[in-house]
Amino acid sequence: MNLARTLENARRTAPRIAATYAAAGIAGYAAMTLHIPLPWMMGALFATAAQALLGWRPRILPIGRRLGQFTIGIGVGLSFSQDAAASVASNLPAMTAAALLTLGAGALISFLLVRLTGIDRLTAVMSSVPGGPADMANLAERYGGDPLTVALAQTFRIALIVTVLPPLMLLSGVDGHIDATTLIIPVDLLGLTILAAVAAAAVGGLTWLGLPNAWFLGALIAISGLTAGGVRLSGMPFGLIVMAQILLGSSLGITFDRKFLARSRRLLIGTIVCSVVLLLACGGIACLLSSVAGLQLASLIIALAPGGLPEMVLTAKALHLGVPMVTAFHVERVVLTLLLAPWIVVIAAKLTRHRQAAPRLQDAD
Repeated sequence: MNLARTLENARRTAPRIAATYAAAGIAGYAAMTLHIPLPWMMGALFATAAQALLGWRPRILPIGRRLGQFTIGIGVGLSFSQDAAASVASNLPAMTAAALLTLGAGALISFLLVRLTGIDRLTAVMSSVPGGPADMANLAERYGGDPLTVALAQTFRIALIVTVLPPLMLLSGVDGHIDATTLIIPVDLLGLTILAAVAAAAVGGLTWLGLPNAWFLGALIAISGLTAGGVRLSGMPFGLIVMAQILLGSSLGITFDRKFLARSRRLLIGTIVCSVVLLLACGGIACLLSSVAGLQLASLIIALAPGGLPEMVLTAKALHLGVPMVTAFHVERVVLTLLLAPWIVVIAAKLTRHRQAAPRLQDAD
């Protein structure tokens, strides 16, 4: 009975899913002709958001965002040459400092989010600390926050930063001048299949361990390890990168349901204000680290930006910045968020002055 119901539901929603992605693809092509940065993702985001705001009820694949993350993870992993891996390793102290400062900034800005929206402290912290919408929502649910509010706030912030930051960087003349042709590997169908299988196995392992961003990180770790070790079986076809951007953009755009936004206006305004403040704070941290560590400021701005991991990696690629370095900074933040989540939750709960909301550390593992 359940299988029959699932098949019937798939049959009914398939045309709407196809129409949603078709509109996203057309908008992406239009954005490309207009030379908009991240054209396929931005076009898909705006097209899907427009459909949702107009009440046309767009539909996407439930696994669409994960497939996009998986594809981008493989593509980014292919850029981790031996030299890039060595450069990343040498900057580990700066990466750790940046991650801790960014997490601290997000935690402090949660005070402002509470004042603007009236949500509880725990939910505000999980909404303000940079992370993936699904992963932070899962952490919120695990520790007693409101996962729906967290997912919405995180998604809004990512969508805002993806919409605003790349055009600003492009208009300011930022260009890392990294020759992308040096990273190109010829596409081989058999080699690509093997890479996908290896990446899928790594994704399965991280998912089993319950780690966040498993679809992106699993593919990234597996493929970057092979590439840094000198194993280059295939490059990534351009069409798959386009597909991944459309999947990611559509998953962000579909959040803008007009009925839900009407009920969440206060949260939306508060999230926008806090996102701008957090972005400025991260920019200040990037300037500080650039002067101390001698790293390129433009790369640090993208590396510390509180947007989604795959979205910021794509931004770095579009601006010809150091993709491996930007990726490593964001991965470091993801890891520290996972490790420090129990402590962040305990502190947030204590700040509410409601003892019954404070989980014990031994229960938070």
